[in-house]
Amino acid sequence: MLQTSQDLLFIVIAIAVLWLTIFLSIVLYYLLAIAKEGSNIIKDWKERFKKIDEVVNLIKGKIERSISSFAVLAEAIKQIVEFLKIKKQTKKK
Repeated sequence: MLQTSQDLLFIVIAIAVLWLTIFLSIVLYYLLAIAKEGSNIIKDWKERFKKIDEVVNLIKGKIERSISSFAVLAEAIKQIVEFLKIKKQTKKK
């Protein structure tokens, strides 16, 4: 089987290449698994940020509606005060 030392060298090189291939395959598998997990984490964070954005927009809309209601209420109070002021001035005369 082994006739020269070169044959032994070729067998050792073949075994080393085989082990290197197996090692690199395992490393590549774990790198892909880590990349997939990272992708899932990013996807989850995107969903969370989307939900937070929806809540913020909902709160913003409610505040804007409340402010517009307060503006209408303030205008009504202003008109009532002016009416009472005019009524008070007409009573004095």
